[in-house]
Amino acid sequence: MSHSCRRPDTLVFDTDIVHRWTVFQRDFEHYIAIAHPDATPAVQAHLLLNLAGPAAMDQYASFHFAAGEDRNDPQMQSLVQHTADDPALQQLTDVIRRGWPDRRSELPAGAVPYFLVRDELVLHAGVVVKGHKVVVPAALRDHYFQTAHSGHPGVEATLSHAQSQFYWPGMAQDIRDRVSACAACNTLHPHQQRQPLLQPPAPELPWMAVATDLFEWRGKHFLVLVDSYSSWFEVDQLTSITSAAVIGKLRRHFSTFGSPVTLRSDNGSQFSSDEFKTFAARWNFHHITSSPEYPQSNGLAERAVRSAKELLEHCRLFRADFHLALLNLRNISRDPALGSPAQRLMSRTTRPPLPVSQQSLKPSVQNPATVTERIVKKQVTQKRSFDKSARLLPRLFPGQVVRMQSPTGHYRLAVVVGDAGSPRSYFVDYEGAIYRRSRQHLLLVNEPAPPPADPSHPPISSRPPVAPHAPTTPRMPRTLPSQLSARSPASPVKPASPAKPTSPAKPLSPPAAPRSPPPASPAHPPAAVPSVPDDEEEGGLRTRSGRLVRPPVRYGELA
Repeated sequence: MSHSCRRPDTLVFDTDIVHRWTVFQRDFEHYIAIAHPDATPAVQAHLLLNLAGPAAMDQYASFHFAAGEDRNDPQMQSLVQHTADDPALQQLTDVIRRGWPDRRSELPAGAVPYFLVRDELVLHAGVVVKGHKVVVPAALRDHYFQTAHSGHPGVEATLSHAQSQFYWPGMAQDIRDRVSACAACNTLHPHQQRQPLLQPPAPELPWMAVATDLFEWRGKHFLVLVDSYSSWFEVDQLTSITSAAVIGKLRRHFSTFGSPVTLRSDNGSQFSSDEFKTFAARWNFHHITSSPEYPQSNGLAERAVRSAKELLEHCRLFRADFHLALLNLRNISRDPALGSPAQRLMSRTTRPPLPVSQQSLKPSVQNPATVTERIVKKQVTQKRSFDKSARLLPRLFPGQVVRMQSPTGHYRLAVVVGDAGSPRSYFVDYEGAIYRRSRQHLLLVNEPAPPPADPSHPPISSRPPVAPHAPTTPRMPRTLPSQLSARSPASPVKPASPAKPTSPAKPLSPPAAPRSPPPASPAHPPAAVPSVPDDEEEGGLRTRSGRLVRPPVRYGELA
């Protein structure tokens, strides 16, 4: 037996010795092969493979060891049967037997996707093989994917495992699409990376842009109002959390400092009611609301809430006068170029209860352009630091399927209805209810759209999109007053009505540990903390029916 002068373009492992003889006779200029007539097909194949060189022998032996000779294996029988029933693979088999043409255009349609890997394709026991990997028929691809994706390891791990076991044209993109449509993977998908910081324009004058928010401290509810130009903030205790109570506090501050141009708040029922819309129209300011569960978009008020809580707690612990501490805080300059909040808002230093010269109390107007320029520089520095680990998410369009973020994943499958009118904010339909969510809390998935809750309603894709300034406004779910700052994940949007006190709801989390006993206090209460109204008791709120509502503990004892 002599070696050939040229290797064949294609190696065909088939039990038909006549076919193999024809291939070698066509692809080799000369050959000599001697085999006993009674030799088994395997011996004859080895003799012919010797003509192709050691590399082909190693490839054949390796695949032969992995596949085995057990033709009674159900998986092997299924693979052979589906390969024979697949029209595209039958065209590919015919091309492999006849030999590959030089041009792609001469191939039948079923073999065209395999043209670039033609040198790696062989036949073995009725199965098309690419190197050490079987070529999967179309009917078995979902089964092979489910096997490789068992345990839901993720896109890259599934793809890496599949590429080492089997092959079909476009498998990488197909697996990515299938994983993105996996409900189990999408449900437990980690929260999305934060988006680049989107900041409001820097104010040019005092009290042009203000922000407000409600917070709870030791069973009492407060309202904070902060000016973005001067960082001056006001804190008021609320006897109730209705729109009327909030409007009353804001009206008093607006009568002192003037009506702002814009007011930012969250989507609490106090700010989304018709009563508050009437108040905004009468006082001629633009009301901007943030997406539910996204306090970052109202960061100015959230930072003021943090400062107010710290001040209240310090005054409680050390029995200091809260309003006197607030007076001192407003006179402290944290930036020499900007001055204190009182200097920026009133162009003067407010008189402290200490002997001071009259010269230090004289008004001194600061250049608004200088203050605005300094604020812009701070915003640029903050954005540069924030955006280092941020990524911009693609825009959503009506009809796209998304999953709404929950504390541990994305459990709610919804459909995008339209833009909510604010940057990166959308209306989505979940089980027939309309919700407003930030783009960061909406995971775009490749899953089919959920069926409508009411069969009489048309599908989402056929409904008219929601206008940017639609009359629908978000409403808060029924919850305890102490849970307002948490903003429950279920906050459907419907035509708003004046907010009313709501009945308490059972907390979803286990009851918190009992509070530690507070330290002994003197006989007289501290003058720092505002007094508790008659309808409130320590650790709870007395309703009009006489029932005592005790909210869950959200802020542990600091003492």
